Amino acid sequence: MFDLSFDSANQLYGWSNIALIIGAVAVLAGTIGVIWATGVRDRYADQRISKNEADTALANAEVAKASAEAANAFERTKIVEMDLEKQRERAAKAETDLLALKERLKPRHFMLAQRTRLVDVLSRGEKGEISIDFMAADAESEQFAR
Repeated sequence: MFDLSFDSANQLYGWSNIALIIGAVAVLAGTIGVIWATGVRDRYADQRISKNEADTALANAEVAKASAEAANAFERTKIVEMDLEKQRERAAKAETDLLALKERLKPRHFMLAQRTRLVDVLSRGEKGEISIDFMAADAESEQFAR
Protein backbone atom coordinates (compact mmCIF):
# COMPACT_ATOMS: atom_id res chain seq x y z
CA MET A 1 0.00 0.00 0.00
CA PHE A 2 2.89 2.39 0.59
CA ASP A 3 4.99 1.36 -2.37
CA LEU A 4 4.62 4.80 -4.08
CA SER A 5 7.25 7.43 -3.74
CA PHE A 6 6.43 10.76 -2.11
CA ASP A 7 6.66 12.61 -5.45
CA SER A 8 4.43 10.05 -7.14
CA ALA A 9 1.92 10.30 -4.33
CA ASN A 10 1.88 14.13 -4.64
CA GLN A 11 1.38 13.87 -8.38
CA LEU A 12 -1.44 11.35 -7.96
CA TYR A 13 -2.97 13.59 -5.29
CA GLY A 14 -2.89 16.59 -7.66
CA TRP A 15 -4.41 14.67 -10.57
CA SER A 16 -7.08 13.24 -8.28
CA ASN A 17 -8.04 16.75 -7.11
CA ILE A 18 -8.21 17.90 -10.73
CA ALA A 19 -10.41 14.87 -11.53
CA LEU A 20 -12.62 15.71 -8.54
CA ILE A 21 -12.92 19.32 -9.66
CA ILE A 22 -13.71 18.26 -13.24
CA GLY A 23 -16.23 15.74 -11.88
CA ALA A 24 -17.78 18.37 -9.59
CA VAL A 25 -18.03 20.80 -12.52
CA ALA A 26 -19.57 18.03 -14.66
CA VAL A 27 -22.10 17.21 -11.89
CA LEU A 28 -22.88 20.92 -11.52
CA ALA A 29 -23.32 21.32 -15.29
CA GLY A 30 -25.48 18.18 -15.40
CA THR A 31 -27.61 19.40 -12.50
CA ILE A 32 -28.06 22.83 -14.09
CA GLY A 33 -28.91 21.17 -17.42
CA VAL A 34 -31.49 18.88 -15.79
CA ILE A 35 -33.14 21.74 -13.91
CA TRP A 36 -33.23 23.99 -17.00
CA ALA A 37 -34.49 21.18 -19.31
CA THR A 38 -37.17 20.24 -16.75
CA GLY A 39 -38.49 23.81 -16.85
CA VAL A 40 -38.57 23.77 -20.66
CA ARG A 41 -40.28 20.36 -20.70
CA ASP A 42 -42.85 21.56 -18.15
CA ARG A 43 -43.70 24.57 -20.37
CA TYR A 44 -44.24 22.26 -23.36
CA ALA A 45 -46.31 19.90 -21.18
CA ASP A 46 -48.40 22.85 -19.95
CA GLN A 47 -48.96 23.92 -23.58
CA ARG A 48 -50.02 20.39 -24.52
CA ILE A 49 -52.34 20.21 -21.53
CA SER A 50 -53.85 23.61 -22.41
CA LYS A 51 -54.30 22.53 -26.04
CA ASN A 52 -55.86 19.23 -24.96
CA GLU A 53 -58.23 21.05 -22.59
CA ALA A 54 -59.20 23.49 -25.37
CA ASP A 55 -59.73 20.59 -27.79
CA THR A 56 -61.80 18.76 -25.17
CA ALA A 57 -63.92 21.86 -24.54
CA LEU A 58 -64.44 22.28 -28.31
CA ALA A 59 -65.36 18.60 -28.67
CA ASN A 60 -67.78 18.86 -25.74
CA ALA A 61 -69.37 21.93 -27.35
CA GLU A 62 -69.72 20.05 -30.64
CA VAL A 63 -71.26 17.08 -28.81
CA ALA A 64 -73.72 19.41 -27.06
CA LYS A 65 -74.60 21.03 -30.39
CA ALA A 66 -75.04 17.62 -32.05
CA SER A 67 -77.19 16.45 -29.13
CA ALA A 68 -79.36 19.55 -29.42
CA GLU A 69 -79.69 19.02 -33.18
CA ALA A 70 -80.56 15.36 -32.61
CA ALA A 71 -83.21 16.32 -30.04
CA ASN A 72 -84.59 18.92 -32.45
CA ALA A 73 -84.66 16.38 -35.26
CA PHE A 74 -86.40 13.90 -32.96
CA GLU A 75 -89.07 16.50 -32.12
CA ARG A 76 -89.52 17.36 -35.81
CA THR A 77 -89.83 13.65 -36.57
CA LYS A 78 -92.56 13.31 -33.93
CA ILE A 79 -94.43 16.27 -35.45
CA VAL A 80 -94.08 14.81 -38.95
CA GLU A 81 -95.26 11.41 -37.71
CA MET A 82 -98.32 12.98 -36.06
CA ASP A 83 -99.04 14.93 -39.25
CA LEU A 84 -98.61 11.76 -41.27
CA GLU A 85 -101.10 9.96 -39.02
CA LYS A 86 -103.60 12.80 -39.51
CA GLN A 87 -103.06 12.63 -43.28
CA ARG A 88 -103.62 8.86 -43.20
CA GLU A 89 -106.86 9.37 -41.26
CA ARG A 90 -107.96 12.03 -43.77
CA ALA A 91 -107.05 9.71 -46.67
CA ALA A 92 -109.03 6.85 -45.10
CA LYS A 93 -112.05 9.14 -44.59
CA ALA A 94 -111.71 10.46 -48.14
CA GLU A 95 -111.59 6.91 -49.46
CA THR A 96 -114.70 5.99 -47.46
CA ASP A 97 -116.47 9.12 -48.71
CA LEU A 98 -115.40 8.35 -52.28
CA LEU A 99 -116.77 4.81 -52.05
CA ALA A 100 -120.04 6.16 -50.66
CA LEU A 101 -120.22 8.74 -53.45
CA LYS A 102 -119.48 6.10 -56.10
CA GLU A 103 -122.24 3.97 -54.61
CA ARG A 104 -124.66 6.90 -54.76
CA LEU A 105 -123.66 7.76 -58.34
CA LYS A 106 -123.86 4.20 -59.56
CA PRO A 107 -126.68 3.91 -62.13
CA ARG A 108 -129.84 2.49 -60.63
CA HIS A 109 -132.03 -0.05 -62.36
CA PHE A 110 -135.07 -2.12 -61.68
CA MET A 111 -134.61 -5.38 -59.93
CA LEU A 112 -136.48 -8.30 -61.46
CA ALA A 113 -139.08 -8.27 -58.68
CA GLN A 114 -139.63 -4.51 -59.13
CA ARG A 115 -140.01 -4.89 -62.90
CA THR A 116 -142.45 -7.76 -62.48
CA ARG A 117 -144.51 -5.73 -59.98
CA LEU A 118 -144.56 -2.65 -62.28
CA VAL A 119 -145.70 -4.72 -65.24
CA ASP A 120 -148.34 -6.37 -63.04
CA VAL A 121 -149.68 -3.02 -61.75
CA LEU A 122 -149.74 -1.50 -65.22
CA SER A 123 -151.44 -4.52 -66.77
CA ARG A 124 -154.33 -4.23 -64.30
CA GLY A 125 -155.01 -0.62 -65.14
CA GLU A 126 -156.78 0.94 -68.12
CA LYS A 127 -155.38 0.17 -71.48
CA GLY A 128 -153.98 3.03 -73.49
CA GLU A 129 -150.97 4.99 -74.41
CA ILE A 130 -148.46 5.91 -71.68
CA SER A 131 -146.00 8.76 -72.12
CA ILE A 132 -142.81 8.87 -70.09
CA ASP A 133 -140.55 11.88 -70.38
CA PHE A 134 -136.84 11.85 -69.51
CA MET A 135 -133.84 14.12 -69.71
CA ALA A 136 -131.74 13.28 -72.76
CA ALA A 137 -128.47 14.08 -70.96
CA ASP A 138 -129.24 11.68 -68.08
CA ALA A 139 -128.58 8.06 -69.05
CA GLU A 140 -130.20 6.76 -65.87
CA SER A 141 -133.55 8.49 -66.51
CA GLU A 142 -133.49 7.30 -70.12
CA GLN A 143 -132.95 3.72 -68.96
CA PHE A 144 -135.92 3.94 -66.54
CA ALA A 145 -138.11 5.44 -69.28
CA ARG A 146 -137.36 2.65 -71.70
